Amino acid sequence: SITINNISHYSWSKEQHQPCYFVNSFVFHLQRPFSHRKDSAGYFDMNKNSLLFHRNPSSQIIMRGKEQSWFLRKETFQFSRSISRSTSRLNMALLPIPVSDLEQLLVLGMPNGAQYGTYWGRTSRETYNAVFESVAVTVLGLFGSYFLSFVIGDGLATLMGAVFAFWTLLGPELKAYQRNWEFVGGRPLIDQWMDDEIMDNTFDIFGDEKEKGERAGNGGMYGSYYIAHVSNVGVVGNVNVLPSEEYPLSEFYDYTMEKDDAERITGLPWMIRLRIKDNSGRSMQVHARMSEEYLDIQEGQPVVCVFLSSDRSFEMLSGLTDFFVPDAGCYVGDYPYLDRPYLNRMLESDEDLLELLDRERSSSFDFQYYNSDYGDDDDDYYDDDFL
Repeated sequence: SITINNISHYSWSKEQHQPCYFVNSFVFHLQRPFSHRKDSAGYFDMNKNSLLFHRNPSSQIIMRGKEQSWFLRKETFQFSRSISRSTSRLNMALLPIPVSDLEQLLVLGMPNGAQYGTYWGRTSRETYNAVFESVAVTVLGLFGSYFLSFVIGDGLATLMGAVFAFWTLLGPELKAYQRNWEFVGGRPLIDQWMDDEIMDNTFDIFGDEKEKGERAGNGGMYGSYYIAHVSNVGVVGNVNVLPSEEYPLSEFYDYTMEKDDAERITGLPWMIRLRIKDNSGRSMQVHARMSEEYLDIQEGQPVVCVFLSSDRSFEMLSGLTDFFVPDAGCYVGDYPYLDRPYLNRMLESDEDLLELLDRERSSSFDFQYYNSDYGDDDDDYYDDDFL
């Protein structure tokens, strides 16, 4: 099963025959192993905000060693789980992140400058709306504090008035801090590496579901890199636009967020659509507000982001960050969960991560060759039997 938290709403696209989930400003069309057929169908539990499979997909996790553990340094091994052969395999390569690196890679406490600036807006229109909201809260808060002073006393009223007086500065800080806290839900980050006893229990994949639940994270959050490549990139007016109606990114060579004609006319900005695949064929579709920073994105470029899960096997996802496209030098997403300077340093020094990025860069040519012989990317996206 895969669990996705913080879902704003759920919809079903009749044209695409794909479920759409709006998660943290991203939109994902999860393609495999979902279909209309009874042999590989999935369903969405609105009460639990979770997406469940009738059959569990296979998973593949690349584990790497760490000092002072029973793993040999830089040794890698693969742990894979088999499922019924009648069900489509869904392998996903993940590179676990030590908790010492994960704590520096994710900005989860006090917000940094990029997170603070997000709530001030990236265009003059967004900045104007943020300033108007802050001024309105300040004025109403000061009036409210004055009238409350007759009820709660001058001391508390003065304190409340001081908070509202500086709301223009405190507001974005508190909003970013709340979003960082909600990303992990107050749960601690824990390491993928564990002692022999826990590892032996983890490898007992035939245990009952109750046992698996008891040892799946113990309330903490594991982190892993997810590395894939861009299989298609386009620009759309809304998330429900068919792939055949996408605009090529090359037509927006002079685009700027400040001069977004769609936002000026309709109030809704252009959106970039990225279709991402890993070397095992798993794919997802990502939407984010269009930006001039995305103009250098091309098909075949590797992509990296961080997955969070309370399950060591990552069968359940609890969160994911913005996507980094190293070759284009940009981050796709509406909120910067990643510490970008630290991630750049990791990409320069981590040999395992660089190897996976190179593998995705080379595998993208294999996918392009496959699609050219057996159908274009749009056919691959719609045809359940082909998937």
